[in-house]
Amino acid sequence: MLTTIQLQALDQLERERDSTTSAPPGNSILSIAHRLMTPDQALYSNQGDTVTLTITWAIGIAGLERFHHAPFTNGRYLLRLGDDLALDGERAGLSPVVLDWLIHGEDTLTLPAGHFRMRDFGM
Repeated sequence: MLTTIQLQALDQLERERDSTTSAPPGNSILSIAHRLMTPDQALYSNQGDTVTLTITWAIGIAGLERFHHAPFTNGRYLLRLGDDLALDGERAGLSPVVLDWLIHGEDTLTLPAGHFRMRDFGM
């Protein structure tokens, strides 16, 4: 379940998106997949052996317009099945595990750090 702060951040992202007329730079599927598969250092555990992704972080990278609000998931935002990222994300280098999490998952996803190394980003 999203916290009040996370919901406020998502509302802010939606307001910012609505106030712009062009897509943000680096918004191609290839760029988004690369950024999702090279997480910020802050998402790594103190030991550096795991990475915990948050849906808020992922939405900040991919863009709120790619997601829909799903009340049956306690309000969690889910990647739209017909979105280009859902359709072509794996081909662009997004791992199947991360893609499935974006479409069906919980608020966070924790994976071994090695999951994010040596990915092929090319369509």
